[in-house]
Amino acid sequence: MSKERSRSIQSKRLVVERLEDRSLMAGNVTAAVSGGVLVITGDTADNGITVDYIASNNTYQVTGTTPTGGTATTINSLDTSVPANAQIFSGVTKGVTVNAGAGNDNLVFGAATSTTFKVVGNLEIDMGLGNDTVAIGRNGNAAGGATPVENEMNISKALVVKLGGGGDTLDITNTTVGGNMVIHADPASGPTTTHGADTVRFPTTFTPTGGTLQTFPVTVAGKTTVILGAGADTFNALNLTSRKGMLIQDQAGNLNFDLVNGTVGGEFKMVKNGGTANDIDIRNLNTGTMRMSTGNGVDTIAIRDSIFARMYIETAAGRDQITIGNTRVTKLGLIDGARDKARLTQEAGNVLRGVVKVRTFT
Repeated sequence: MSKERSRSIQSKRLVVERLEDRSLMAGNVTAAVSGGVLVITGDTADNGITVDYIASNNTYQVTGTTPTGGTATTINSLDTSVPANAQIFSGVTKGVTVNAGAGNDNLVFGAATSTTFKVVGNLEIDMGLGNDTVAIGRNGNAAGGATPVENEMNISKALVVKLGGGGDTLDITNTTVGGNMVIHADPASGPTTTHGADTVRFPTTFTPTGGTLQTFPVTVAGKTTVILGAGADTFNALNLTSRKGMLIQDQAGNLNFDLVNGTVGGEFKMVKNGGTANDIDIRNLNTGTMRMSTGNGVDTIAIRDSIFARMYIETAAGRDQITIGNTRVTKLGLIDGARDKARLTQEAGNVLRGVVKVRTFT
């Protein structure tokens, strides 16, 4: 081997390139009491958060959990699975605020063994961008029974939930709200790409093993407002009472809407903008005024077993199907099938006093 080639070989060095760390970063959530409000703030990672109320000493515990596909979340940089690291807060006298931040977050109120959750003041939740899940209240067995154990949620003032952009799921059951309830499924403004398929549910029934169906209703002392986004959204409410009215507003995108066994004081109002095939099912609703505007699209509307003082149904473009059965209107109303003349089917048991029908056919 020549001296020149030998020197060339000797000058070459073996270089080992450091690979990028692709492990999932654990999320960290901060929690602290400020001015009587428990403030919980997430980061941009996928976070799992359980907030629990300890009735014996009127404190709150914030625990990190493991979100789907992620790693365990720390609270104030501590691993709360270690008992010595438990994050417990006193002096919470003016409500609870959660700002989850970006990421696919999971937020639960009430540990598995808890039976009651009390908030003095407002409960305000902002989940931020991501595919999030939120659970408020829990159906189940009595304390000491098999899991799940019933957890009753009591909020003295308002409940405000902003789900943020993405495909989110909100479950509310076994809950009493002393003020208004506002649910905003998507951002009020911003790119339409953030509008995912959102699900808002009130799953208020539970059947224990070998037992009979039990009901865990949701009661709102004030007004309920639900604003859905531009995605294909689902609203499913069972055993919901809203004493000072209800407004449902949905942007473009198909809507699957069910309201069963509802009581609404004053006016129930639904405003639907867009969507090509909305499915609206109302059963056993008792309210003063039922007002519905469905927007464009070929929609299916069914109203059964309900009582209204006044009923106003207004469709738009698209030949919609309206079915009314065993429903009583005590004062007056209007059914307007719009220019495409909705098909109106009247089933047995209706008493539609003073209801005028225009631009419909049977």
